[in-house]
Amino acid sequence: MNPASPSAAKPERLVSVDALRGFDMFWIVGAGAIVQALGKMNENAFTTFLTTQLSHVQWEGFRFYDLIFPLFLFIVGISIVFSLDKARESGGRRTMAARILRRGVLLFALGIFYYGGLSKPWPEIQLGGVLHRIAACYVLAALIYLFIQSRKGLLIAAATLLIGYWLMLTFVPFPDLKLDQETVEAVGKKIGNDSPFAIAAATEGTVRGLYEEGRNLTNYFDFLFLPGKKAQRYYINEGLLSTLPSVVLSLFGILA
Repeated sequence: MNPASPSAAKPERLVSVDALRGFDMFWIVGAGAIVQALGKMNENAFTTFLTTQLSHVQWEGFRFYDLIFPLFLFIVGISIVFSLDKARESGGRRTMAARILRRGVLLFALGIFYYGGLSKPWPEIQLGGVLHRIAACYVLAALIYLFIQSRKGLLIAAATLLIGYWLMLTFVPFPDLKLDQETVEAVGKKIGNDSPFAIAAATEGTVRGLYEEGRNLTNYFDFLFLPGKKAQRYYINEGLLSTLPSVVLSLFGILA
């Protein structure tokens, strides 16, 4: 076979995307830990600044390290375009949808195994985390792109998700319950039932439009509906409702 023939040509790659992915993976795989170690060896104003920027804020604020995972979700969106555009040449929407779901399920299962799905009993298995979030964003963003190919339609989908998320956080009421161990256990002990639904029903009063850690609709939604172990005891940072704006990051990557 002639190596110069089209059938033998290597698939084209976008160098800028590979470079951006490499930059992001550089920090994900442990460059931040190296900087943290160097900061402990020689603590000064410069290393303190670096180590601060390479750690997440607890709740409010922004640091460089808070950009790494969102950037990865953005790159997922860029990759979706190349993957689906090539797949369209060899299969219909049903075939591509099955392929998207299969990849998403495999990545979600990998997340379960990573968090001890094969070595821990059920209550200790975590169903939410970084890999689970990537799987959800990939599946939802890819399906949206599969069925909505116009730029205007994708912009409308992204705006709908963002506005819908804001409307829920702002206007949907939830029990006035601070999701910390002391408060939740006190209510559970008082009613003799530690079920999230029973604790929520026993809580007097409702609130809305709050964005405090442990006292917002997103955390409360995880408390009620996310089974298994939760990294923050009653909720997780990569929660159910907060998947919506994360999908938008991947849609932005598709639109880039």
